[in-house]
Amino acid sequence: MKLRIKLMIIIILSLLLVSLFLVISVGIITKKIVVESQNVVAQKIIETKSKIVEVYLDTVMGRLQNLANDEKYIKVTINPDNETLNDISQEFDVIVGSSNLFQTMSIMDENCKVIVADKRVTNSIPNLKNLNFTYRDYCKGILKTQKPYVSASFISLVDNKPAITVNVPIFSQNRMEGFVLSSISLNSLFNGLIDSDKESHTLFLDREGNLTIDTRNNLDKSNPAEKHDKLIELINNKIKNNILSETFIFESDVVSFKKLDYGVIVYLEPSNKVFKIQRNILMVMVYSIIISILIMVGLILVFSKGITNSIEKLSADVVSITKGNLDVQLGKSTIDEVQLLIDSFNRILASMKLAILRTGISKEDIGLGEIIKAKEETEQFNKEILASMGEGLWVIDLNGNTKDVNQAMVKILGYSNKEELMKKSPADITAKKDLKLAETGIRTSLSGKASEFEITIIKKNGKEIKVVIRASPIKDIKGNIIGGFAFIREISKENLTSISKNYEAKDVVDKLVKGTKKKNK
Repeated sequence: MKLRIKLMIIIILSLLLVSLFLVISVGIITKKIVVESQNVVAQKIIETKSKIVEVYLDTVMGRLQNLANDEKYIKVTINPDNETLNDISQEFDVIVGSSNLFQTMSIMDENCKVIVADKRVTNSIPNLKNLNFTYRDYCKGILKTQKPYVSASFISLVDNKPAITVNVPIFSQNRMEGFVLSSISLNSLFNGLIDSDKESHTLFLDREGNLTIDTRNNLDKSNPAEKHDKLIELINNKIKNNILSETFIFESDVVSFKKLDYGVIVYLEPSNKVFKIQRNILMVMVYSIIISILIMVGLILVFSKGITNSIEKLSADVVSITKGNLDVQLGKSTIDEVQLLIDSFNRILASMKLAILRTGISKEDIGLGEIIKAKEETEQFNKEILASMGEGLWVIDLNGNTKDVNQAMVKILGYSNKEELMKKSPADITAKKDLKLAETGIRTSLSGKASEFEITIIKKNGKEIKVVIRASPIKDIKGNIIGGFAFIREISKENLTSISKNYEAKDVVDKLVKGTKKKNK
């Protein structure tokens, strides 16, 4: 049977099935589809907003943790002296005065009494060091958890504006001696949450279920910590019952929430704005078309298998001939056009055999053996390059997926084999505090520029190590960027070199990507 006739039959049958499927799909608009659409949209938005909150709070916690680990701050909680207190007070004045983030800074002991604070606080609150703050939610939280803590607060005596109170414990010999306390401005975080989705609202509850952030309020006039309504009670009940991934309708809003390290972020989306029945009809049609195309492709693949078998067999035989096997027996085909092509190859093959017999030319003389040998040598050379490298090598594609790592990288991170490590992405082995820096470096290299930066990565056993990363783009022979690579060196090991002494770093990757062989001189 002619090839074009078979293809026409396949296309006609496929179109009939696609048309039938489209007719059926138009009528499938149910409540389930609407609910699933709500869940998908809400979860995507809450993921974005939770990242905003986490990055903001991680930045603050990181700076306070550095202070809490300082020997001077540990000393002042145990045995304060006037000189140290004066030094820390001046440092706090500088921090508060030079930052739009920190509104107040102070240190409290384990009894929630102020040891030292910036002048803004001491000038605003008379008899500050004689006061006890154990009744405040931030003090209760840090004493209960003995971990970095975020809570709602109202700094009325300082600047009459609501703020977030952030606490980081100070430990000495595994005992909490006190904590660094700071109130931080809500403006940047508040504006970031509003800008990411201006027509919706965001709430943030601390670990004790107190309402810390509420974008429904006017921050200059209201105290978000006082807004405990039925919705907050409902969410707290769900969290207590370990229901952490539910989207539900509350009055006129679609509500989603997610538990973070420092509390819970809640997302409110007006249900009448996003989830229109017309949009669901459109989505059903889009899904129907996509599924129809997939079915049509599947049918073509199934029905065309018999057609392509003969072509694939012929292609395999031709490859075998190019490798020097002139004894290949080309098969038969039920397709007229393919059979004509097979007959032509048989005549060419017979002519080649006859020419070899008459002239005595070998396979090596016609170049087939040399091509095979060159390919094998190139593959072996690439393996030797990877084995000789001293630094860790990490290769990714344009989507950030891991494409290759070398044995040195496996050893640095303490994995048992290469296959185990290649299941990880760069983000998986990067410390949370350096994710943004690592993302910037990767984005820079994938844009065509080399970059060098220091970050902390996490070994398989959980240990953190500091490394220097030099990232560069990978280009094909036409100059198009097809991925990126990075050489990774552990800072603490001075005996590591950037690459094997026999190869320059860029030359190594160029040879691996282009598949070329370095000629012996």
